Amino acid sequence: MSRFIGGLVHPTAKYRTQTSSSSKGIWDMKEQYQHKANDNWHVPLTLFPSNTGQRMPVTLTTVAGGTADNTDAYQVHSESFDAAAAVRTTGRLYFAIKVTASTAFLNDFCIGAVQLTSDDFSTLEKGWSFNILTDYTDWQYATVTGLNTTSAGFENYTDIIAAPSQSFASNVNGISNARISRATGTGSSGTGAADGVSSIYSSSATGSGTIIDGHTTSTIAQTAGTFFMFTESSGTQSNIRNKWFWTRSPEVTLNGEDDKDLVIVYHAASPSGTGMTDAADEPLFRWWWAAWLQLKI
Repeated sequence: MSRFIGGLVHPTAKYRTQTSSSSKGIWDMKEQYQHKANDNWHVPLTLFPSNTGQRMPVTLTTVAGGTADNTDAYQVHSESFDAAAAVRTTGRLYFAIKVTASTAFLNDFCIGAVQLTSDDFSTLEKGWSFNILTDYTDWQYATVTGLNTTSAGFENYTDIIAAPSQSFASNVNGISNARISRATGTGSSGTGAADGVSSIYSSSATGSGTIIDGHTTSTIAQTAGTFFMFTESSGTQSNIRNKWFWTRSPEVTLNGEDDKDLVIVYHAASPSGTGMTDAADEPLFRWWWAAWLQLKI
């Protein structure tokens, strides 16, 4: 057998330099082993719930146009994660937030904390409070170029199949137009929160973090001087409208028990008529649990 199987894989493709997305064709067992050992072998994607994602119904906070950042409590969304955990125990959360506001800069959607817990809220598998800088920079954003331009990039995707092939980088602290950002106060009038929520909801906090009981807790008050992750939607109106901000968690390994809940602490404030909207046929927020099943040879 020819090492490169009759040219189906070009002999210039080397396991030390190629990327996982280029591991195509037919490979002999030795080449497969070399690529896998160097962590650049393509692996199939398994995900929950489907390519189109899971809509999170959003409770919108209506404010008057031109007002300062809103001080109302964050909303707590909780839903079963059992089916997602059953797909694969190691994976990432992907969030996609759409610019649904007719006036694009009014689409500053804020996330204070995210938790993966047991369904009886006795065990915190993983928690992030974006007041903690390392929790924020452990998450990543899609490094697209088209979100604030006329270019067509990942921000136009409405599904996740293409997500693993996109370029992601650690979230950058601070505010930048048309990018996942971190702040205390958004700087845009009529949208966004004034502050984030406490650091106690992070699994890196003292005592391994405070669990949010998503069945009994519907809101969490803001904590003065704290930070949050948000979609900085300022930019060119015509270019940003109807596009998506993408962010993903670091890789997480769950304990293997199918008794999980996903908790998202968020704040969505904007004026009626020109601000954010959310509907079943045009969701503001969707999420996925995406995992890569490693093949064995």
